[in-house]
Formats: sequence, C-alpha cells, structure tokens
Amino acid sequence: MYRKLFLLAAIAFVLLPLSLRADGFIYIPDADRKIVNVPDRLLPPRPRHPLRQHFPLSITRHRVLAEVNDGLVKTRVEETFHNSSGRQLEGYYMFPLPDGASASGFTMKIAGKVVKGEVLDKDKARSIYEGIVRKAKDPGLLEYVDRGLIRARVFPIPAHGDVEVSIEYVQEIIPQAGLYLYRYPLGPGKHSMGPYKDVAFDIKIDSSRPLRSINCLSHKVGIHRTGELKARVGFEAASLAQEGDFLLMWNVGEDALAPLCLVSRGHEEKGYFNITLSPRVDAKKLATPKDVVFVIDTSGSMRGHKMEQAKKALVYCIEGLNDADRFNVVDFSIEARRFAPGLVAIEGDARSRGLAYARALESGSGTNLEEAMRFALGDLKTPERLQMVVVLTDGMPTIGVTSPEEIMASIKKANSHNRRMFVFGVGQNLNAKLLDRIAGETRGTSEYIRDRENIELRLSAFYDKIDSPVLTNLRIEFPDGGVSDVFPRDMPDLFHGVQLSLFGRYQPGQIGGGNKNRTVLLRGKYLGEERTFEYSFDFSGKKGPGADQLSRLWAARKIGYLLEQIRLNGGSGELKSEVVRLSKLHGIITPYTSYLIVEEGELVQGNRPPSPGSPRPLGGVVRDALDARSRQSGGGFKGKPQAEAKRAFEKDRGASAVESSREIGRLKNSGLRKSLKEEDEDRGTGKPIISRVGSLTFYRQGESWVDSRLTVKKPDSQERKITWLSGEYFEFLKANPKAGKILALGSSVTFLWEGKVVKVEAPQS
Repeated sequence: MYRKLFLLAAIAFVLLPLSLRADGFIYIPDADRKIVNVPDRLLPPRPRHPLRQHFPLSITRHRVLAEVNDGLVKTRVEETFHNSSGRQLEGYYMFPLPDGASASGFTMKIAGKVVKGEVLDKDKARSIYEGIVRKAKDPGLLEYVDRGLIRARVFPIPAHGDVEVSIEYVQEIIPQAGLYLYRYPLGPGKHSMGPYKDVAFDIKIDSSRPLRSINCLSHKVGIHRTGELKARVGFEAASLAQEGDFLLMWNVGEDALAPLCLVSRGHEEKGYFNITLSPRVDAKKLATPKDVVFVIDTSGSMRGHKMEQAKKALVYCIEGLNDADRFNVVDFSIEARRFAPGLVAIEGDARSRGLAYARALESGSGTNLEEAMRFALGDLKTPERLQMVVVLTDGMPTIGVTSPEEIMASIKKANSHNRRMFVFGVGQNLNAKLLDRIAGETRGTSEYIRDRENIELRLSAFYDKIDSPVLTNLRIEFPDGGVSDVFPRDMPDLFHGVQLSLFGRYQPGQIGGGNKNRTVLLRGKYLGEERTFEYSFDFSGKKGPGADQLSRLWAARKIGYLLEQIRLNGGSGELKSEVVRLSKLHGIITPYTSYLIVEEGELVQGNRPPSPGSPRPLGGVVRDALDARSRQSGGGFKGKPQAEAKRAFEKDRGASAVESSREIGRLKNSGLRKSLKEEDEDRGTGKPIISRVGSLTFYRQGESWVDSRLTVKKPDSQERKITWLSGEYFEFLKANPKAGKILALGSSVTFLWEGKVVKVEAPQS
C-alpha cells in the first residue's frame, strides 16, 4: 500500500435542499397528441416520481466539465436524451440559469448543428414556468420562478432515437471572506424518465492564491491537488437518482490556518455557525515530533488472516515514523509484552529492529487488555511532547483485570498527562462500550472494522492522518459571549491534510458599538509552539454559501453526542426529549430514535386512532415516517420491534453494540450521506416519506406534505387555505417567489410562512 498524496474529508455527507434542482431538461408541450404509451419493458424499475407525459425523455449520458480561474467559471454540459416512444417529437430544451451565470457565453449544439436559443430574464422565465405548471399540472418547476432561463426549440426528436445537447455558459463567483461556492443544479428523475445514466463531473480549479480547504457538500468526490494553486475534482456514477445539486466549496488564503466561517439564522431565534480550520499544505515539512505506542492484540481470535493484516499495518506505521519521532510496541494476549523497556528514538537500527519485531508477532491465548494499556501509558512521561496510544483489538478482556470499571480506573490512574488513545475494534466479539469509553475519556476516537474489512488499509489510512500534527491541544474561545452548544465538545488535534469543522449556535445581537463581527480565539501548540490565533468573523446572519445545511449538520452532531451520553452513562428523560425534538425538527433519524420517540410519547396526539378517511394528526405523521425510516435504516435494528431495538441499543458487546457505536460516530462526525442525503421511501409505494427544502424538513401525510416545525410547536395563527393553481395561488407565488421551492413539493402542502400557517389544497373534484 502506498501513502496517499492527499486525503480530505468533506464537511459532511449531507442531503442538499430541493431548492435550485434542475439542470437541462426537454419539455414536450403537446405530449398528449404526439406521444404513445411507453411499453412497460422500457420503464425503469420503481421510479421515484410518477412518469410525466410532458417530460417523457430519459437521460442516458450526462457530463459536466468546468474550468475555474479564480472567480471566473466556464461550464460545459453535455447531455444525451433518449426518446423511447414510437413517434417523432417536438419540444423545448430548457436550462434554468444558476445564480450568477452569464448567458452571453453559452453555445448549444443539437445533433451536431448549432441551435439558436433565447435568454430570458427572471420575469419572462417566471411566466413560462407558471404556464407549464398550469398546463402540465406539475408544480415541480415552481422552484425556479426566481431564476433566468435559456430556452431553445428542439426538432426533430426521432422515435426510439437520441438527441445530443451541448451547452456552455460562464459565471462569476464572488467570494465571501475568501470562500468560493460553485453550484451545479442537478435533479435526476425530476423532469426526466427515471435516473440519469453515465454521469461524470470534471472540475479544474486554477487559483492565483493558495487553495485551502476543498469541500464537496453533496457528492463523494475525488480531489487531486497539484501544488498549492491547482486542484482537480472528479465524480462518476453509472446511475444517479435524486442526489441533489452538486455543491463545491473552497477557500484561499495565506494564513497559517485559513479558517472559514459560515453563519445562518435559519427559522429559529438562535443562529448556527460553522468554523472550518485547514492548515497550509506545506506544514508537513515542519511536523511536530511525536511519541506513539502501538498496542496490538495477539490473542487467539486474531490468528490467521487478521494477524497477518495487523502485522502489515504495524509495519506500515513504523516505516512512516518521522526522524524526530519515538515509538514502542506493546503486544498482548495472556500477558502484555514490550518491544523495548521504553520509547525508542528513530536513529541507528531502531526502525529496522522495530520492523523485525512487528513481523515476528504471533498469536497466543487470552486477552489482557488492562495490562497492555498500563504498559503503553507508562511509556509516555514527557508532557511537552505530543504523545498518543494506538490500540488494535478484536476481543473482550478475559485475563487479569476484566471489569470495565476497574479497567477505566486503571487507565485514568496511569494516564496522568491526559494522553490521547485511538482505538480500533476488529469484528463483533468485543465490548464496544468499553472501547468507546477508553477513547472518549482520553479525548481520542474509536473506530470499528467489520470482519471482512481490510485492517491494513483502515489502520494505515488512519496513521497517514495523524502522521504530521500541526495544531495540538486546541482550544477555542469566544470573548464576546453569546455562543453555546459547540461540537465537537472535546477539540481534536489538527493534522496535516485534515480539516476540522466546529459547529455551534449563537445568540444574534450587536457587539459593542453596533459591530456585528465577533472575535474568535484559537489557542494551541502550532508546530510545537504555544500560539494564539485571533480572527474576526461576520455573525450578522446573512445567508451565505452552504447556509441551508448548517442547522442540520449542527443538529446531527448534537444528536450523536446525546445518544452517546445516553448509551454510555444512562439517559435521563431530558436527554431523550431533546433527541426527540431535534429528530422531529430536522428529520435526522437513527435506528435508536424510534423507541425513544414512542417511549416519550410526545408525537402521539391522543390515544385514539383516527377515523377512516380522516387525516392523521401531525404527531402521528411524524411517528409513521420515523418508524418507517427506523425499519429500513439497518444498523443492527432492521426489522426489529421497538422493545428489541431498545435492548440492542443498550448492549455492551456484540454486533448490536458495534453498530450502535458506528452509527453514533457517523452522526458526531456529520457523515450523514445515508441519514440526510437520501429521500427515504415507503417501500410499499415507492414514494418519499421525508423531503427537504433548504433548511426545512417535510413529512408525507398521505398525498400531502407537512412542515416539521408544525410538529414541534403549535402555531398561534389560523390556517390560510389556498386552492392549488388558483388565481390566489399564483398571486401568493408572485408576492413570495422564494416560497416556490416549497410549492414545488406538490399540490397539497402545509407550511409556516412568515409566522403564519399556509395550507395549499388540491381543488375538490
């Protein structure tokens, strides 16, 4: 295995909002005259959205090629549309313009011929969108009512044939405090037949200032850097359905840490913020010397393939030690053994002797975990150096001290200098709660490797991350006050090639003299020397890049923290109530939340079931949606009744305990691609049960959508009822164009708008 040139984790794996979704699509105005029914064999299996007769074409190839030069971006889009009907069609290719796009630079080719299109401003585009909605009775286009439009006539679209479209446009991205945002509107299946096929993004970034953090908030991309000023971002998928917009962010700067700050007020009294720290890419040249003790389980259960992988991973780590580092190896089975009596400096033949020791390790019997931990911590006696313990084990303590409480007491006594312990659990036959406590109480991390996962790859990748520390013993301070609920609670060390994201809440208000900027102090050892970095960030709450995501990312981290406290220390009713409230408001569901919600009884409004045909109470709507997600979400609880799910969540050991730890870790680190990114479906109907618009969450109630805020707090105002597609409906849209993103959900939506409840209802037949 080779050392990776670069590893950068995205801020979060996030579900992007429905807002701004739609790249190019073809609209067939007279679909009722010109289209025959599509044979079932040509339809994609279980489409997420009903097949719309005015959008009958499928996209079989989709390419996005972008070149970024500082703030100027040229984007070329190549799409292939397939007509599976038996008739020649005529339609219009439409491309809602992204924010800041300049249509003067676009070109379009259809079937190899240059086609003249027209560029429409927002007002003209709005009338076209509304006209299509009225005729096609499809509200999806309403989310674009405040955007311009490129439109071109497409003819002919051959029967059972393809149309290739190529469009190019330019846009200027105005940075905010050094932060750039590139958004490509993407909506697979929304205005096409089924998901997109053969999808690829290729984005080249060329900057005149050093590139710092590069974050794709929407898709799992590959990032390749060539020096400080250039980078290339790629994404490929054979099939893409309901992924949401492609959202790429990066910042530039000469600062040692180059932090960026995102702030959003959202719809609540307090605002949300995210501060991201990213050290300079050349900081590795000045890496802080470190001391590492590797603790390797050599018990009988490690025999065979596990042992061989563990040895290779240990060899990799020792080979990667820097010249100023020191190390030791502690292996344990029935007893613990040391490679050397104390830490060994990387000099002379020390590295080669360590490698020989690692390669000669053999598995024995028994698991004396406590003695191994005590030996490792006993080697770390130099407070002024960065010191850590890396532990790999696949079993539960069976020899010596086996009580979890006694093991924790022993570690606390031996760890007088608060050294960090990073724990890797292998397989399922281990005490996950104990390993989580060891990592948590020493400000380290715990990770779990399933039986069939590659131990060598996981451990060596982790070591690459911690190989070159930049900022250690990190503390963050807000001298102006008004800040709360900052996560992670215990700040991790910051290493070369790794960025750190802090999420929190703030109380809006002016700071001395009407200044809306707030001072943030970052303290710690920077490259081994105590340093304080002072920054001033704008906390005015103006909506900026990625602001819609902040509330959900913050809520996920807090839920993860609360669930961890409940699991490890026992949960009070207050903690469970807060988990329920945040889950309802943000739609962040874990396999553990379902039983907590039912246990608290907050969502059920009354004990009597609704009468047949009557709408479900809002609490019941949320309960049904969350229960459906819980049944489908896996994590060791799939298909289990609530009582069994609760017992599994509380277990100390075994598969359920391991999966509980993995799920909590995913929430705490905002790895929310599964929980937040996908629009969960009711597997019986194929319809989504949770959807999101910006920072808002909606739950499906039959054929209607309900704003999650209405499930948390009872509104004071009466409902304003509006009939779908009526004159009043379009007057409301004209006066409130940003509400179009909500109205695009469907013909029946209930939501809060400017403090009042608005209920859109389909006309009575």
